[in-house]
Amino acid sequence: MSNVLVFRLSLKLATADIISEFIPLRPVLENREQLVSERLQIYSAMLSEHIEAWRKQGNMRNYNNEQLDELIEHAVSLVSADISAGFIGHSPVLCDRDIMIVKSVEKYINLIDMPINGVVPDVVGLFQPVIAKSIKPSGKKKNKKFTRKS
Repeated sequence: MSNVLVFRLSLKLATADIISEFIPLRPVLENREQLVSERLQIYSAMLSEHIEAWRKQGNMRNYNNEQLDELIEHAVSLVSADISAGFIGHSPVLCDRDIMIVKSVEKYINLIDMPINGVVPDVVGLFQPVIAKSIKPSGKKKNKKFTRKS
């Protein structure tokens, strides 16, 4: 995996840290640029350390090197979304945050089934349907009737 790709993926994760305010807008004790630089270094080292294991995960599906890079990039994009949305919190209770990020990349690599040679994967069973319930307003409110003027 190229250093350029590792740096690009590190930027995605650091961007998610900024969006989620893991890297605060106005740090109390430290310089914000220093915090961003530190996270980029942490992510770069973390990605470099785990990249070969992730490539082996993808190799089980007979992907070529370009497809493996793309698979890992997609997985990191989904993890970035989890960070931005707060699913991967600032300080998880039972786990180190960076370990949680690595495990999430692994989970998404296993979940993503990229099409090879234009074949689109079957994703019907991957997602559970969401059933929305209507919420009844509490308390009494007067309903005003609106009439349309013609």
